[in-house]
Amino acid sequence: MMVSFAGTGGNNRCVTDNYVFPATYWADPSDGCRPIPLVGIADADGDGVDDADDQFPNDPNLAYETFYPADKNTFGTLAFEDMWPYMGDYDFNDLVVDYRLAVRANAQNKVQNAQMKFYVRAVGAEMTHGFGVEFNGIAPNTITSVTGYVLTDGIVSLSANGTESGQSNAVIIPFDNVENVINRTGGYFYNTQSGSNPGISDTVVIDIAFTGSLSTANFLAMDFNPFLIRNQVRGMEIHLPDLPPTNLANQSVLGTSSDDSGAGRYYKTSNNLPWALNIPAHFDYPKEQVDILDAYEDFAEWAQSAGQLAPDWYLEGSNGRVDVNIY
Repeated sequence: MMVSFAGTGGNNRCVTDNYVFPATYWADPSDGCRPIPLVGIADADGDGVDDADDQFPNDPNLAYETFYPADKNTFGTLAFEDMWPYMGDYDFNDLVVDYRLAVRANAQNKVQNAQMKFYVRAVGAEMTHGFGVEFNGIAPNTITSVTGYVLTDGIVSLSANGTESGQSNAVIIPFDNVENVINRTGGYFYNTQSGSNPGISDTVVIDIAFTGSLSTANFLAMDFNPFLIRNQVRGMEIHLPDLPPTNLANQSVLGTSSDDSGAGRYYKTSNNLPWALNIPAHFDYPKEQVDILDAYEDFAEWAQSAGQLAPDWYLEGSNGRVDVNIY
């Protein structure tokens, strides 16, 4: 607010109070400052959100959509090395999965449903792997149903709502056997050896319905915790660095061999090298049996600095990228 006095000559000062500004609330403080519908706005579904701001203008149950890791046109990449707690060939192509998460909320910013899409780009492994996702901090009872998973081999038990049973956080298993979602064109490895015919994957689409009690902010604040299930042994989980195993993991394996686990420290070596990567973009993984350190020379610097150094190590055109060693 600015009060201006117009006058001539000298210095003018004034003390005033008790201003009254007749107006109408734009937001309701008793309803989380939800915008109050104004007379004359375009609101086809009557949910209180202007059509110009409503991503679902004809659906009164939905208003906003948020994507992870970036936008609706961007898929992230999850890449796993499957020999944990040992280093193996360290080529990070044992399981490579592209992913995108869409979260949809109503006018009160309460999550109504989410959709996860997964596409398997590579399987450079002699073992048969499954794949799961834990939503750390999200209780299973906030979910009413899960559909779209491909579970065929009997290693996963589900609760009535489609989440994995026996878990304190919501855990969803998109597939328990990767062979059931890829289409090989010959050869022992899938999309890891140059010169072989590329295979294609089915897109696994997981639809999740929520109870409506969870806010968008709380959902997005959770730890997205994907993991590999090694060789269909349910207790053998491999996670991103510093993200914990689920309740069903074999806890006795933690802290063994080259893994330097401790309080809050998981799935990385004593010098911070991981067994799993989450890249918020398309990632070109190394060729079969090519150590990632020979494909991306700045990888060790990035990992050992906990991401503080060489943050663009994986980008096309980065100085440490060795294209001849990349699939």
